[in-house]
Amino acid sequence: MPRKAKIFDENYASYLNQVASLNLLSNKFRKLGLLYNGGDISVPFINNTYRIKKDIIIDDRNGKKASYFKCVIFCKYILLCPENEPDDNNEWITYKNFKDAAPLLNYFNKNVEGPLSDIFSNKIEMLETACDKLKGTKPDIAFPYDFSREFLILPKLPVLLLFNDKDEDFPAQCKVLFRENAVQYLDPECLAMAAVEFVHLLQESAK
Repeated sequence: MPRKAKIFDENYASYLNQVASLNLLSNKFRKLGLLYNGGDISVPFINNTYRIKKDIIIDDRNGKKASYFKCVIFCKYILLCPENEPDDNNEWITYKNFKDAAPLLNYFNKNVEGPLSDIFSNKIEMLETACDKLKGTKPDIAFPYDFSREFLILPKLPVLLLFNDKDEDFPAQCKVLFRENAVQYLDPECLAMAAVEFVHLLQESAK
């Protein structure tokens, strides 16, 4: 087995062991919106659920093992659970506004907002169809963009997609915003990873 794959497998197992050591039925973790089925934990992720078992995370759609990235996102969501539930009344902000996000800005732009701008340029109807498949909802307030949708990536992690299609003067532009309290549930690295997974699902839904 290549060394990189071995490290991923070891880290995958380590994360699951850390989660298994927690008392997830305690009041602290109830705020996360997890679902419990016997000894399994179900994590709602956009339009699907994943079951965290003792030694593996299963995709409920196909029964396959969840990717390493998803393992990190789900386990960190649990491991970083705040002691007290953050205030839900907070503003939408861009990824770059999070403390410690600077080293990951290029990654975020290259793998999240950049691809969405390119893929759906002059294809706003395709974007709308893809968002509907992922159960995106219209925001409660209007934004000065051609298109906007809100999603729940995880139960306590909403994201806002804003899109302006290209015109004679400007190329298409996409923004993915988070609530200010998002970093109380996931660190900036995991927020970027979750956003990338969101982009992949939008791409799949657009096919």
